Amino acid sequence: MWKTIGTGKIWRREIKNKAKDGSYYWVQSTIVPFLDERGKPYQYVSIRTDITRLKQYEEQIKYMANHDDLTGLPNRRFLTFFVFAGHCIRLSSDRTTPIKDP
Repeated sequence: MWKTIGTGKIWRREIKNKAKDGSYYWVQSTIVPFLDERGKPYQYVSIRTDITRLKQYEEQIKYMANHDDLTGLPNRRFLTFFVFAGHCIRLSSDRTTPIKDP
């Protein structure tokens, strides 16, 4: 962040924060540097927008896409991902295992 705004560029990110009560909330943060006549930052403005509800909706959509509406069980798309991931892990671990001659 400091490297970006130190060079006079605008910095944008989604940040997960922890409130005093222990709950988490998300913000879209933008930091805009003000530059002097030499192009060096001398002041910054931070703009933050609470996007917690948007993140909750995203999680709900992900859940709905990967689980059956009626039973709540993982659907084919969800299970296919884990089968594929397990296959990839198996392949990568096979490559690191030394091959022994019979």
